[in-house]
Amino acid sequence: MKKIHRDLLLTGMLGILMLSLVGCNDSNSLKQENNLTPQNSLVSDYAPKPFKDFTLNDAKTGKPVSLNSFKGKKVFLHFWYPTCGPCLEDLPIVEELHKKNLKNVAVVTVADAKTVADINKVANKYTFLTLFDPDRKISKLYAVEGYPTHAYLNTKGQECKRTMGISTGTTVQDYIDILNKIK
Repeated sequence: MKKIHRDLLLTGMLGILMLSLVGCNDSNSLKQENNLTPQNSLVSDYAPKPFKDFTLNDAKTGKPVSLNSFKGKKVFLHFWYPTCGPCLEDLPIVEELHKKNLKNVAVVTVADAKTVADINKVANKYTFLTLFDPDRKISKLYAVEGYPTHAYLNTKGQECKRTMGISTGTTVQDYIDILNKIK
């Protein structure tokens, strides 16, 4: 009996270690092409692919916001949820990116939670746009399999890059460097 408890404890500790390296996954498999970067984030590069428009409500105001309203700008699209440790570590960096007010860049976050109140307990600390994704409809539509996930869209609304997770040492400049490479 003690061996079973020890094995369960070791398995749990290994799981926590893996989540701390790559973020909060909600699936055992990652369908993206993943490579480990120097920052230990999972990264996928590919030819630009269409990112379908969606409309979600702003978690703070309740007003609908369409992804198409950002056409003509690069979009840093950040998927997160309020109890994800790596997400909470990443949000101040996302806020810093938003406050840089980069020309031709929109910072948009999509939060998954049971209620808007759950999101706003965290989102109200920040000024970036937070959209409420009830039932993970948009996250599922775009195969977001772990949190935080960052989708980088070009000015045509095409996804050019995706990163997942965050690790110690990630800076706002890391996100800016990726955005600068997107045409």
